[in-house]
Amino acid sequence: MERRDDRKKVASIARGWGNWMAGVGLLSLVGGGIAQMFVPPTISPLALMASSCTDTPHWKPVWSSGEGALRPVGTGWFMAGRSVLEATVCSAGTLTLTVDQEGLGAPNVSVMLDGTLLADLPVTRPDTFKVNVPHAGHLQVGYFNDYYESEARLIEFRNMRLNRRECQFITDVTIPSEKGGGWAPAPRIGTLFSDLPGTVRPCGPGRLTFTVRGQIAQGKKPILRVTQKGAVLLNQQIAAAPSTIELEVSGEPLQMQLLNPYAREIADRNLHLRNLSWVSAR
Repeated sequence: MERRDDRKKVASIARGWGNWMAGVGLLSLVGGGIAQMFVPPTISPLALMASSCTDTPHWKPVWSSGEGALRPVGTGWFMAGRSVLEATVCSAGTLTLTVDQEGLGAPNVSVMLDGTLLADLPVTRPDTFKVNVPHAGHLQVGYFNDYYESEARLIEFRNMRLNRRECQFITDVTIPSEKGGGWAPAPRIGTLFSDLPGTVRPCGPGRLTFTVRGQIAQGKKPILRVTQKGAVLLNQQIAAAPSTIELEVSGEPLQMQLLNPYAREIADRNLHLRNLSWVSAR
């Protein structure tokens, strides 16, 4: 059974939930619909004539919804997220797709020619489909109805400020990204997803304030611990509603840690293109 790297999937949960900080508002559902759509390229007849024509079309990725969404496997491709393959065909012909599904429900395999839909085929079991292609052009095979659902416990913090005129906004923050956490410098928002602590470096002593909110999982709130030089400044459950934290700090680095991380996959839908074969009509 082909699967996405679990660490990448877990990281996608955290990044998706963390997009709330940018106003997107994704929580545990990632990929329940077509949030982005592939836009087919404009095809020039001269460009098509100048392209390299072979009896066996060369398939290449031209679009995906993110890292890990599409990868080659054996003689085919594994589509773990919304993605598109493309090849140039230099005549009419027949495309044969050997496909299989994995996970929740039926993924649809879409076949397009120069962006015009030729077939949209639900895959409910290992199967083989033949699609007639009426003329030469850029042939695309896409997967768009991806679905992924998970449950995760995590913490997001934003708007870090220190009551010092010379360095009011805190920008020197490091959060390990190995297990899905992260720091977005432009909006100054951080996400704690694992028990790996993040580091905040204030420019000096003062009153540190920031807004925090948590994602509850298994009925339990996330617990945030903040320490400085080994001293515990905060050890608190974080609710889903945003709240403000105020701490008196020195100029030494602070460690922010999620003490009770949790993540599990609930549902996932994937498409396996085991083989793509082409027979020219000419």
